[in-house]
Amino acid sequence: MLEAEICPLRWSLKRATYPNLWEREGYPDSPNIATLAGNVVHESLDIIIRAFIDNGCTNTEAPEAVEILRSLGGYSAVILKVIDEKIELLEENPRYRSRLEYIRRELSLRNAEIRQQIQSLLSKSIISAGIGHLYSRKRTRESESHMTTHSPLTDGLYPEMPLRSTRLQMIGRADLVTISGRDVHIVDYKTGASSDHHPEQLRIYALIWSRRDNLDSSHPYVTRLTVSYPNEDVEVNAPTADELDNLEIQTVARIENLVNLLAEEPPQASLSEENVVSAQSDIYVTRIGTRSQ
Repeated sequence: MLEAEICPLRWSLKRATYPNLWEREGYPDSPNIATLAGNVVHESLDIIIRAFIDNGCTNTEAPEAVEILRSLGGYSAVILKVIDEKIELLEENPRYRSRLEYIRRELSLRNAEIRQQIQSLLSKSIISAGIGHLYSRKRTRESESHMTTHSPLTDGLYPEMPLRSTRLQMIGRADLVTISGRDVHIVDYKTGASSDHHPEQLRIYALIWSRRDNLDSSHPYVTRLTVSYPNEDVEVNAPTADELDNLEIQTVARIENLVNLLAEEPPQASLSEENVVSAQSDIYVTRIGTRSQ
């Protein structure tokens, strides 16, 4: 939503089809090692947390935690496995093909940094005694569209929990949801620098939760929100019922405005200095890729 507000035209172009380039939707992204490294952190953390939950381990410092990590091959093995998976997916992208080995090498060189971030984020995760319901990491488009809560949630930890609200026309995925009694705690992991947009993102999660499809009446509201950075946790005040009502009005208005902006032919282009620099960088990388082919 924020990206579309910044530049409707760029948002539209990134989601158009380019059959002469590839079969997937959107213009191929340009290589960004920092973004890829952040994705590796998130996916590795997901694998490790799920392994803890599967084995009923509630403490990252417990002796069984060491055995669980050993069964996965250790942090480095998990990281390298995720890197291999990312490289395999990148093979479809024409802007990456000539640079795959460079990207693999750069990500591998960041193994120690990635591992440190994972350990830091994992040490601050609250592993509940309850197991909760785990969604498969391998999802089809069909199953993705039906990921809603149909029964009361039990106490436990829910990593990568999908959120969907037909009422708001919004979907999201919470990095970590912990249910304890009537308390609902959403944690969002961030591997980069802090941003004013991060608390806003969590408040939107709280809104989607309270308006989600097949709402679980025993857990109607989020009671705690946390932005988790590798070096610190930042608590965000969970919106009250009245604040959620106001946030819904504002959010619906934003969405309606965006629908109108994106319906224009062509959508508006925002020529801020930041956007122009970004566009020039994309053009530069595209031309390099064309020459190498």
